[in-house]
Amino acid sequence: MKKKMSCSEMLAFSRDMMKLFNRIEKMNAECCGISVGQYEAIIEVGSNERITLKELADRLDLDNSTTSRTVNNLVKNGIFKREIDENDRRYIKIMLTSCGEAIFSKFQSPGGNLFSRLLEGVPEDKREQVIESFRILLESID
Repeated sequence: MKKKMSCSEMLAFSRDMMKLFNRIEKMNAECCGISVGQYEAIIEVGSNERITLKELADRLDLDNSTTSRTVNNLVKNGIFKREIDENDRRYIKIMLTSCGEAIFSKFQSPGGNLFSRLLEGVPEDKREQVIESFRILLESID
């Protein structure tokens, strides 16, 4: 008979998972000589092609000024570029440069992404179950 997981066990498990994910993000970022905040911004912009500063700040759950500093550094390093929105010139869209696309691609490739290697450690017939469990947890807090 399976034992039910208690709240304290769930809390300990979630802390361990957060530590693991934070460590993976840090390792992914370090391989490209960027900060974890820059890594997360590259992932968001790369996943959305063109995004406003406000949209990026919302996705990163950061304030606009912190996001703006991160974007400025990535523009200065040639990873992001800004473009005025053709439909509404008040908005500036942020996108990856070719250098940024190369970095983003590295994060997305199975060999360059530590999350992919983590998933490889899960038996193939259990992978969908693991992902579904994460979906359930995420939906439960929304």
